[in-house]
Amino acid sequence: YHGRVSPAGTSAAELGTALSMIRVLLWDIDNTLLDFPAAERLALQAAFRDFALGPCPEDRVARYAALNAGYWRQLERGEITKAELLTQRFQVFFQQEGLPCPDPAAFNRTYQDYLGETVVFLDHSDQLLRDLHPQVKQYAVTNGSQRVQEKKLARSGLGAWLDGGVHLGDPGGGKAQPG
Repeated sequence: YHGRVSPAGTSAAELGTALSMIRVLLWDIDNTLLDFPAAERLALQAAFRDFALGPCPEDRVARYAALNAGYWRQLERGEITKAELLTQRFQVFFQQEGLPCPDPAAFNRTYQDYLGETVVFLDHSDQLLRDLHPQVKQYAVTNGSQRVQEKKLARSGLGAWLDGGVHLGDPGGGKAQPG
């Protein structure tokens, strides 16, 4: 289930038959275990406050989210590197919004700090991982910012129920980085 960790109302105990055949589960962190759009909105608004850029209403968040998603699609197609994504997205966003931000790289670091600190669970994913923990091996798999994802797992407590993680790095841009 993309974006859902289990059918509504289904507990790990009810999945017993299926689980007897499953030995390992790989979980994407964003939009499977954690609500990325909610964290993105809160992190962006907090960074705007820190940089005294004025309000960051929902329509501005939506424009950023669309721009950011486009950059991630470019990364997936191998058209840009993750480093380019992380630096260019805020340069372009501030230009499009007509906002003065003398240091988009510093803004990105602040945004990523807030993103890593913001935890919003999807579909009781914390309880599901806890219930499944003794029955199957579970690993987090991500292509997101490794620093942000590690922070999310630690802050959310999900790391306690996972057996490890794999950072995939840039698609087509080198080897996956374990951890």
